[in-house]
Amino acid sequence: MTMLFCEGFEQYADQADFLRSIWQTQSIGGITGFTTGRHGGQALQLHSSNESVAFPTPDAGIEYWVGVAVRFTGASIVAGGIINLQAQDVVQGALNITAAGELEYVADTQLDITSGLGLTIDTWYYIELHVLLDATVGELEVKVNGATQIGPLTGQDTERVQGPNIHKIILQQNLTNQPDYDDFYLNNAAGLTNNDFLGDIIVETVFPDADGNRNDMTRVGGGLNNYEAVDDGATPDDDTTYNHGNVVGDDELYSFGDLTGNGFQIDTVHGVGVTNHYRQAEAGVRFVRALARSNVTEVEGANLGVGANYQYNQHIYEVDPDGGGAWDEAAINAAEFGITIEG
Repeated sequence: MTMLFCEGFEQYADQADFLRSIWQTQSIGGITGFTTGRHGGQALQLHSSNESVAFPTPDAGIEYWVGVAVRFTGASIVAGGIINLQAQDVVQGALNITAAGELEYVADTQLDITSGLGLTIDTWYYIELHVLLDATVGELEVKVNGATQIGPLTGQDTERVQGPNIHKIILQQNLTNQPDYDDFYLNNAAGLTNNDFLGDIIVETVFPDADGNRNDMTRVGGGLNNYEAVDDGATPDDDTTYNHGNVVGDDELYSFGDLTGNGFQIDTVHGVGVTNHYRQAEAGVRFVRALARSNVTEVEGANLGVGANYQYNQHIYEVDPDGGGAWDEAAINAAEFGITIEG
């Protein structure tokens, strides 16, 4: 698997809900909240210099592709960080914006800076960064709206601290441009799929709209069907309505609303991120796995831990389980997704 995560910020109600996910706040400012996304839905707001969030990379590797839509909403462009790559507690490299609206990448020294780019306020830009972390053969490339603006550079010293891998991707660092972020993805170099730039992508979030092939768990509240107990939209109601199971092998599958492309034609589907929201209510050790059913083929994700508090966890299905080829719009619309209990 090479797509590690994708995020449209659609499912979160507020900061407390956001912090149930893998994202972490990096400072006392937390987050401002959420606003309308660039193609509908929601975008993340970081409107104070004390606000930044971090995505902890699951494999602590040395090569990543990061993409995210950014809009600066302050009174004017102010010099500051946009995307930082952190090794343990040290920033290995930083993609910054200057007061003139140029992009620069800095490790120990400035590796490159754009000329004539002139990013401005109140405009969405899709910014992508590729970094291979190495002291002698490091690589660097930055794209804006699909066009290369920095690099591609090879044979660079892209390490600020020799040795440590990248542990976190940080959005905003010492930045007072009041940025909004949307449509985030993170890829690494493993495997043969999605180990490159994806281009200007849209992360579309859809919610359950009917029960699927199996619904083994017990519904608590939420109407007559199991999907109604988990179709909470952007405001999870936690223990008011939910589905409960305690038997290994209990499965929940749901169908989902059709993709719309948020008004754009859907040409390429890079992957499907199945996000479940759950907690453990009883003693004992249990795990859960994401579950996907395409046609009659079912595939489970990796074991995910379960704690006493609600949490979000995502598993990426990069290919269609039915045949192993690329997903297309029709296959996703016909598929079912959900969760299974493991011992």
